[in-house]
Amino acid sequence: MEKEKINYKRLVVWGGVIIFLQMLIFSVLWANPFVKGILSQFSTHSSIKTYEFIGGEENWKIARLVFHIMFMAVCMCIYLAVQRVIPGTVLIKGAIFGLIISIIRFVPESFNTWTLIEYPWQLVLLRLINGFTSFILFGVLVSVIFERSKVIVKQAGS
Repeated sequence: MEKEKINYKRLVVWGGVIIFLQMLIFSVLWANPFVKGILSQFSTHSSIKTYEFIGGEENWKIARLVFHIMFMAVCMCIYLAVQRVIPGTVLIKGAIFGLIISIIRFVPESFNTWTLIEYPWQLVLLRLINGFTSFILFGVLVSVIFERSKVIVKQAGS
């Protein structure tokens, strides 16, 4: 039976690379002109908090950045714990993992937003689409990079 060992130095280095790449994906998905146009249509909606709520735009950006980095780090740890039981090739494993994370995170979040507050359905749909897209890509990045960089080292078991 094969045992697996995690190379923690590679995990930290390649995990940092994955977080950087994922932030680029977030930027492409959320800062493109099409999405910015949708977001600007609803920027004055009564359910949208102003940046001042959290102390200004810089504080908002820092809070979002810290949350996303922590969430991605937790997701990478979860991947390490469950990757052995996910079927398929490296790409399929990553896509399945990203899909599972998306379902767990974005479906309840979107449903709660839609049912609990007066929030534009267009923004709920946008969050679902961008959330699923970004975290399926995240799952693929984690799977491929961890496999190719040998973060998980297979050892002959006893």
